[in-house]
Amino acid sequence: RALRDMLAAYRRGELELTPEDLKPPQPKGAPRRKRVKDAPVVVQKESLASRLAAKSRTMDTNDSVIKRRLKAKRERDAQEQADLLAKDFRANCAKIFDLIDEDGSGTLSLPEIMLALKGKPDVLRFIKTCRNPVLSEFLVPPRVQAAMKECDTNSDGELDRDEWKALSDRSLEAILERHALARGNDDEFIDEFLDMAVIVYDLIDEDMNGTLSKEELVKACGEDEDVIEFVVKCPLPELQDLLNPELLDKALSEMDTDDDGSISKDEWTEAVGSSLTKLLDERQKDRDADNEFAIDFQTKAREVFEMIDADDSWTLDKEELMAGINQKRVSRFLISCGNEHLQYLCVPARLGPMLWELDTSKDGIISLDEWDSAIAIALDKKLEQRAAARSRDKKVAADQRLAEAFDMNADSLEAVRDRKLAELEGRIDEDGNIISQEEMDRRAEEAELARLKAIPRNAWGMPLSNRSSLLC
Repeated sequence: RALRDMLAAYRRGELELTPEDLKPPQPKGAPRRKRVKDAPVVVQKESLASRLAAKSRTMDTNDSVIKRRLKAKRERDAQEQADLLAKDFRANCAKIFDLIDEDGSGTLSLPEIMLALKGKPDVLRFIKTCRNPVLSEFLVPPRVQAAMKECDTNSDGELDRDEWKALSDRSLEAILERHALARGNDDEFIDEFLDMAVIVYDLIDEDMNGTLSKEELVKACGEDEDVIEFVVKCPLPELQDLLNPELLDKALSEMDTDDDGSISKDEWTEAVGSSLTKLLDERQKDRDADNEFAIDFQTKAREVFEMIDADDSWTLDKEELMAGINQKRVSRFLISCGNEHLQYLCVPARLGPMLWELDTSKDGIISLDEWDSAIAIALDKKLEQRAAARSRDKKVAADQRLAEAFDMNADSLEAVRDRKLAELEGRIDEDGNIISQEEMDRRAEEAELARLKAIPRNAWGMPLSNRSSLLC
């Protein structure tokens, strides 16, 4: 009744309603809308290289003697590695040839090659890892004849040593190209590391006399957090010991090869170069582990293909896939492979659409090439996951080592932080000493009392304003 009366008054123009009045009231007991708190602002800490570059007193690190010497050493080491890799590969090729050549005739027949692939693991592994697409065709029975015909350049039905050498040279080119690519990936890492090494040396050398004294090392490795973090990144024990006050003398004696009581640029270059070599060895070890994983993954993928291929046609149709996914080994591999098109093959309702996605030629079956393309996508995803997990584990380990280094030098670091805070707050006297907070409070109190005493007062001791003082 009240609502009807209000509406009638509104229609007659006797009542004015705002848009807020026309909104329906909130029912009793309705939950209040929670206020969404602002997301905390995450301040991204700059990288160590950026922080060191901001502190640098050197305009161009490329002109540094340290960087030039280390880069020259790196070039020599890389060339030696490439030469050693080529020498070892050629020796391995000759060994594989002799393993396949059962009758010692100096030529390889097709039956000898196929027998060696089945009964000699070294030969099988060589064919898988040689990165020669022609030799890889010997692993696919329907393509063996075509592969033999392509390798046999003189068409005598067998492979002689010259033809085998030509195949191995093509493989070596692919391997050296991959080695050069890995070296190119390391170049950016090397440049950044060498720039940091040059800047750190410059930061430690406060008097800029070209050598690092014990006092300079003690101060920098105990008070500069960025220097400490760089030393933690170096896996060389001599550099790591600089952070431990108890082992500092021992570390200095090991680095000071000429026993002059200081670290010269040559001695610093030697220590940093050894650290860089260890870091590059770790990166190469990670790449080798990824290569081993890739070979194992591709081998399992080929075995799963053969398990699904019931009629040995080296193609997969829908019926074979439906029967194959019932095998535990097949379904386990498909689910964990990392390619969603292969994963959904295990879901009967999605098998048809996934078969359409995998069948790029749209002929209704999955050929070996189409299967290998899907496996390559899955392998790339697996390698990305491995790299992310490895990077995460290394970061956790590095953070733990850094925390331990900070704990060892907690007193000196705390003193440095106190001085920086005092500088910001203006608590540094004329002699450069830090004024304590109690002294600052006492001085502030004295200044306030002096200010109050300077205010003019009347006969009753009440403070007067400037206007009242002028009037008086």
